Amino acid sequence: MKNICVIIPYSYPVPAILGGAVETLVQFLIDENEKAPSFKFTILATYSKKTENVQASYKHTEFIYYKPGKFL
Repeated sequence: MKNICVIIPYSYPVPAILGGAVETLVQFLIDENEKAPSFKFTILATYSKKTENVQASYKHTEFIYYKPGKFL
């Protein structure tokens, strides 16, 4: 299984519960990978408390969150 790391620009979290074009596209990719696992995704994205319950449903994706303003 290949590893893929995606760094989301400073905007919205993934899973895309607040919207965002890039975030929605990345969520589509990881949702499809959950159906037929071929990759292990690592997602670096902006932290949102709303994502805590949603991220637990992903078995082939690791989420690493950063707080707004920490790196920028």
